[in-house]
Amino acid sequence: MSAVLRLVWTFFTATPLLRWFAAIGCVALPVGIAGYVLVPSWTPGSGTRPEPLWLQATVEVLPFIGLLSLLAASARLPVIVERFALGRSIWLLPAGRMRLLLATLLTALLLALLTATTATAAFLRFPLEISYSRIFWRTFVMAFVDFGLIYTAVWLCGKTSGVWRLVGVFWILLSLTIPLRYVGGIPPFSPLEGIGLALWAVFALALLAGGRLRHALAPLRERLAAVRNRLVPAAIYRRGSEVDLLLGTSRPWIVAFGQIVPVAAMLWLIPVRSPWMVVAFTFLILMSAIAGAITSKAAERGRRLWLRQAWTRDELRSRIERAFWRYNAWCIGVLVLVVIAVGAWLRLPVGIVATAAGLIVASGVASTCLGLTITRGLGWLESAFCIVTTAALVRATFATLLADFRTAIALAVFLVAAGVCYRWLALRRWRRLDWMLCRPA
Repeated sequence: MSAVLRLVWTFFTATPLLRWFAAIGCVALPVGIAGYVLVPSWTPGSGTRPEPLWLQATVEVLPFIGLLSLLAASARLPVIVERFALGRSIWLLPAGRMRLLLATLLTALLLALLTATTATAAFLRFPLEISYSRIFWRTFVMAFVDFGLIYTAVWLCGKTSGVWRLVGVFWILLSLTIPLRYVGGIPPFSPLEGIGLALWAVFALALLAGGRLRHALAPLRERLAAVRNRLVPAAIYRRGSEVDLLLGTSRPWIVAFGQIVPVAAMLWLIPVRSPWMVVAFTFLILMSAIAGAITSKAAERGRRLWLRQAWTRDELRSRIERAFWRYNAWCIGVLVLVVIAVGAWLRLPVGIVATAAGLIVASGVASTCLGLTITRGLGWLESAFCIVTTAALVRATFATLLADFRTAIALAVFLVAAGVCYRWLALRRWRRLDWMLCRPA
């Protein structure tokens, strides 16, 4: 049992940055739950409490900040599990695969337990027609399923192939859709939650089976590879395309047009006329930031070219930057066309569609330039830049949907200006790049 608990501890404290997130969550969550007990969640702003409004609002959001911090602290869990499961060190630990599975389940169950406790405390002393036990257990199951989808999405988006990133985007969509169903009440068990539980079962089977399952599925993988080769044409060598091949930016049209699949799934899962179509439109714009996030791999993949070409650091950075701009231009361009098509289908005002298209371009520029600044991993400064950029994009999206075009345009200009500043910082970092520190995460 001690080995399982050490693994759980490692999931939350894998890096110094994640340890800080864990510390913030461990402080904010109990303080926020205690605040719900003392100040019920429906009283802030009602005039029935003597505390200042800012204090009431802070207590209101503290539990959610704590939960998000703990979830962010465990973001390395998929990578750690994959390295243990595929490495040889797993054989040194008695019943290693079973203990790794128990540690993973214990982490997700712990987060689900904290989420269910927070949800129950939020409705404390509120006259409800349903019992607190039902709120707790339904929220517990929903959270456990949702965290499994989130971990899967993080693992898939971290893969090199852009197709895997599209699959990860689809899982992100599912993880957003399940909690939205709880806004209007406690729904019955849904097929989406069944998919999540089945995903946990598949993960447990794959982890426990180990290499035996890999050998058993080898013929199936070969047949699927043959089908893929027939459907997707093989890459044709062109002189001068070596940089794209090593960087993983060749054939960008596959990922660009593949974005239509999660968008279509989003429009199918979220009712078009429901108020949560706002969330769907926000997700569509945030996909442009996801498209630019692949640029964060530029420096570590550039190590493959450094010793193979007689380029200076500026020449190397210039070629890598051009390759990623071409790659992201495809993704952003297709997203602009999709937003225009969705806006025409929903009969949205022209101003909203035009501003949303501009936001996609602005967020793509900012995220691409921000990715170039990441040369030594994700630190405090890069994390702050990511938070500011994402917050500005989300605020601009809601301003667009509320027809507050002045705010939306101002924030779009801010994103472009931030992109210019990010690129200036990236130029400075690339000129004194230390290849001993620039390694794959």
